[in-house]
Amino acid sequence: MDSKQILENQKEKQDGPKKGGPYTEKQKLERQNKVYHLHFEKGYSALKIAEELGVNRNTISSDIKEWYLQLADELPEYEVGSLLLSQLHALRAQKARLVDGLEKQTDHKSKMSYERLVCDIDWKIGQLVVKLMVAKSTVATCEIKKSLTNEKNGNLPFWYMMKK
Repeated sequence: MDSKQILENQKEKQDGPKKGGPYTEKQKLERQNKVYHLHFEKGYSALKIAEELGVNRNTISSDIKEWYLQLADELPEYEVGSLLLSQLHALRAQKARLVDGLEKQTDHKSKMSYERLVCDIDWKIGQLVVKLMVAKSTVATCEIKKSLTNEKNGNLPFWYMMKK
């Protein structure tokens, strides 16, 4: 079998339509808006969104990362902190209610259900903290790169002026 036949066989094995770019600007915008809705408003994972939209998971993950960066960039640092604290308080209150409910359960199946919910809340708290930290650190890295670029152009960054 020569290389041409191998390529033809590979094309025949592919299931359904192609799951990748390149996308037009309009298609990209439409996809990103759908990703926003499904991830932030409905709580879908990147994998579930990729399956639903028929798009590569890495593309969806990149879209989600861009949304987190944009959201982190739009919120002042104090707002991100207060939003994070507000979400953490809500999740901790929900967890406390579930732990109270867990202590009242007598059968094994109910206890396991409550324990799973408590673990899910702990997982959500951890995910929230990590995502916001990553988004903020990426924004901070961009700011450092901008200030270094300004320095190369003869403009000293603000932190350099503060050192003197």
